[in-house]
Amino acid sequence: AELKEAKERRKNSFTLERNEPIRREKEKILIVCEGANTEPDYFRYFKLSTATVKIVGIGHNTVSLVEYTEKLQDEKEQKDKYD
Repeated sequence: AELKEAKERRKNSFTLERNEPIRREKEKILIVCEGANTEPDYFRYFKLSTATVKIVGIGHNTVSLVEYTEKLQDEKEQKDKYD
């Protein structure tokens, strides 16, 4: 009896309308490194299909690195902020 009722509910709920597409936007990740060549290459080795990754090597000390990162983040429009 339960199987018959389940089939009946499925039949009555059939519709030709499609569901709205669901697609999550990729995360945006910013990696800023002290080294200009070697460190960015380490990160480029790992490929991510679930996120957009931007790797920047600036070749400066730690304080300059933080200041530069904040500047990059401030320059991005609100909708394009890095996660």
